Amino acid sequence: MARRGVMAHHGSRTSGPAQRVKARGYRPSVTAENIAAGRFGLDGVLQAWNSSPGHLGNILIPQLRDYGIGHAIAADGKTVFWTAVYAAPHR
Repeated sequence: MARRGVMAHHGSRTSGPAQRVKARGYRPSVTAENIAAGRFGLDGVLQAWNSSPGHLGNILIPQLRDYGIGHAIAADGKTVFWTAVYAAPHR
């Protein structure tokens, strides 16, 4: 997202988080993703997601077992793109 300057759940070569985790060898039964862009630090983005019913809904999906959070700084040197991916393995 930071490289393209576009906040979107689909990637330049993928349709969404499930496709990306599968490409890394993870076999998900469920995936969810939260994204954000702005001048957030970790505490700020977590607060924003926890304050949003849709984002909090992703965090609280009962089946989820694994997660990863990452960030990248855009070319402007100021905008931070955040992604959290949540998943549960296929059993």
